[in-house]
Amino acid sequence: MAGLCEGGNEPPGSLKASKPVYTQLGLIEEATEKINLVPGYVGEKVSEKLKSLLQKNPGLTVLRTVADILAGKTPEHEYAVPLHLIPTFK
Repeated sequence: MAGLCEGGNEPPGSLKASKPVYTQLGLIEEATEKINLVPGYVGEKVSEKLKSLLQKNPGLTVLRTVADILAGKTPEHEYAVPLHLIPTFK
């Protein structure tokens, strides 16, 4: 564990600031899908907790909208994002 912070080494799958926002959100979506596949009581509880946490984060909807725009897609979420702010998310 000591080597993780030394020399800029990061654990596999860690989020870096140099990755585009849509790539980082894709990692969140991928993890959510995998967690939702965990069977049983524990899987259900973890899935419910993750869903609750994501719903409590209103900024995530903004980030998803910006990510869709930056990726050239029509945003899934109808959330007003001032156009002058979009370049700051690159």
